[in-house]
Amino acid sequence: MSSIVQKIATLEASYRLAADWMRQTGAGVEAQGGGFRTYLLKLCPFYDELHQGFGAKVNANPPYLNDDPSDEEMEVGDLE
Repeated sequence: MSSIVQKIATLEASYRLAADWMRQTGAGVEAQGGGFRTYLLKLCPFYDELHQGFGAKVNANPPYLNDDPSDEEMEVGDLE
C-alpha cells in the first residue's frame, strides 16, 4: 500500500472514531478536566477538515447504528 493511501486510511479511521464517539453522549468528558471539543480533537486533530469530505460518506458516518441484536431489521424507510 502506498504511503498516501495508508495516510488517507489512517485519517479516515481517526475521523470514524471521533464521529462514533460524537454520536454517543460524551458523558464524563467535562468531569475529566477537558471539554467536548478538546476531546474530539484529541481523537481526530483534523476533524473539521475531514468532516467536509468524510461527513457525507455513509460508510464513514452511518446515519443509524443498531447495537441491539434483539431488534428487528429496520428498513431504510423506517428512518424517515
